[in-house]
Amino acid sequence: MTQVRDLFDLDLLLSSGAVIPANETASIPADLLQEAEQRCLAMRFGDFKSQVLSYLAPDHQVAYDDPEVWDHMVLRVTEALRGQR
Repeated sequence: MTQVRDLFDLDLLLSSGAVIPANETASIPADLLQEAEQRCLAMRFGDFKSQVLSYLAPDHQVAYDDPEVWDHMVLRVTEALRGQR
């Protein structure tokens, strides 16, 4: 099961410059990538706050305690998934 922490971790990797090589995901069926994208879009900021935010260092909590920041994280991850189709 995909969890909010998974999306947070993927966004952290992507925003630090990590790239998902096309050859690594070429064998992943398009419907599975679409399902992953849909699961990301179903995750809510409230879930992020309750499951991840409270475990971050206080200075990081300030940076991430914003629904718009969460929306940008979801967008980055879903765009990365779309790029693999």
